[in-house]
Order: sequence, then structure tokens, then C-alpha cells
Amino acid sequence: MSAVTGRAEGPVAGRPSGRDARVLTVLTRARLPERTLTRRERATVRALSGEERQRQWLISRFALRLLLGMLGEPADTAGYAFPHPWLSLSHTRGAAAAAAAAYAGPALAGVGVDVGVDAEAGADAVRARTVRPDAGRFFLGDRERDWLAGLPETERADELARLWTVKEALLKADPANARTTLADYLPANAAARQGRAGRSGGEAEGEGGAVFGYATGHCGDTWLTVAAAFHRRSGSGSGAGSGDDEGGVPEPSAPAPSPPPPSVTFDEVAARVGATLSLPVERLTPATTLRELAAESFLLVEMAVDLEEEGDDVRAHARLREVTTLGDLARLLGRP
Repeated sequence: MSAVTGRAEGPVAGRPSGRDARVLTVLTRARLPERTLTRRERATVRALSGEERQRQWLISRFALRLLLGMLGEPADTAGYAFPHPWLSLSHTRGAAAAAAAAYAGPALAGVGVDVGVDAEAGADAVRARTVRPDAGRFFLGDRERDWLAGLPETERADELARLWTVKEALLKADPANARTTLADYLPANAAARQGRAGRSGGEAEGEGGAVFGYATGHCGDTWLTVAAAFHRRSGSGSGAGSGDDEGGVPEPSAPAPSPPPPSVTFDEVAARVGATLSLPVERLTPATTLRELAAESFLLVEMAVDLEEEGDDVRAHARLREVTTLGDLARLLGRP
């Protein structure tokens, strides 16, 4: 797998506000080895019609198995149904991504991930998931369509594919998405590879009781977007916190469902990785790279996001970065 590239700059700014999260994502093109399938996983994949559907299921479940193992969660992927309160899964033909919050403040409402093929990829890859040039009218807002129309024609298809992954990740991150469409999710800046977004009413101001942070990057010929949704503070923003059908989601009295706050040592992380990849723990040190362990069969990516909210003004600081060593992973999972 290729490293993440994008325009994100520097670390996440500001102090954690409760509207912050570190989302861990596994991106892979490898399949879950059939010899490692549990009884339920084997029954699930055999019930799928067609070799291609089975192949794609094995790729997506390999991403999920790796992620669950690193988080110390039960690894039988057949035990997880989607949509899920704190996991997100995405696949395009030949690639898949699984995401979960490794650390989150109490206002986190959900996470979302999406992968899509770069319009400049090879013909076979583009056929796997092509966003038709005229499809933008169905999922872009007026300002986004105007911005796209102003780009050189050679750049439009790739930017359209990127925006599709942004919208999909935002929708998946939103637990109140039952009656929304992709067009309801609007990045504050259509050109930005990272930042904030909102939903409802055609404004990207976090209306509807939720506000979002996201980051996008290139992974080889694939776009990867990771998003996090946060509950807004009660009384901030138009319609937020009213609790009626059209208003939105009030500030929760307890954190949204997510894995318990981690407090793990390097030895515990090494044990998890060793068990997940079937490797002797004695080989593993903080300097051990994930690529050398897994022969580049997957990419581990962290999205760090922090929202600063003052009244109706919301700023999002977000970035994607590759997690390269076991020491990096241990620091991420051991975050207080």
C-alpha cells in the first residue's frame, strides 16, 4: 500500500475541547486468509453469491480484523453489523477501509470512512467505482457545483471522486442520517482536503445538531476520507439542541457509544499485534515498522481532529498521517 499524501499541514492545533478524536483506519487490498475464518465468518462468505462478492467481503473483513485486533476488541468480524455505533467500513473493488475511534472526547457522535478510486487510476480501477461526470447535481450543493465548474476540465473528474468520498464519510459518521442524503452534507470549503462540514438546510454551519471534521488524502490510486461527527453544545447554532423532528440532536447526557478509553502499554500493543498477525512477540520493538511486519499488505492511518467552537463559529483542525511503527501505535492507543 502507498503512503497517504495530501495537503494537511502540521499537528492538530489547540487544546482538546471534548470535541476531539483520534480515528484509526486500516486500508488494505489483501484478503482475510480463508484458513483463519471463524465458523460464522465462513458461513457468511459462503452465503454470498458470486466470486467477486466473496472476494470483496474477504478484503473488507481483513481490514476490520486488523483494526479490531489492534484495538483489543473481539476479532470475529461476523459479530459486527453495519451501520455500527463506533465502527465504519467502506470498500471499492479491490480495496477496503475500516475505521474506529482510538481516542475520543465525550462529544463524539460517530465516525465514518470512505474509499474511492482516483479518476487518474488505470482503466480497471476506474471501472470499479466511477462517479459519472453528471452525477454531481445529485450530491453537490450549489456552491460546490460552481467551484467544480471553475476548475480546469482535466481536474474535475478527480475532484468529483474526492468529494464523493467526503460526502459518504460524513453521512456514515452521522448517527442521525436516517432521512438525509449526500447533498445534505456540505464541507465549509469544497477545495479543502481537511476541515469542517455541516448538514441540513443548505448551510455548512453545523445546523441540525451536529458538526463534523474530516480529512482526505491520496493512498496510491485511492482517495481515503475519514470523518468524525460531534454533538454541538446546547443552544449553539440555528436549530441545534431543540430536540424536535426538524431541529437536531441535543447535547447528550453521556458519551456516544464507543470503545472504552484506552490505557495500554507497549507490551499490550505488541501482544495484540503479534496475535493479529500471527507473529512472535519477541520480534516486536517500538522501532518495528508495520510495513516490515505485514509486507506492505495494509496501511494504518490516523486522523486527528479537534473542533474549536465559540458561539456559531466552529473551526476544525484535522490531518491524516500514516502510523509507521509499533511505538507510534502504542502512543496513539495509550493516549490518556
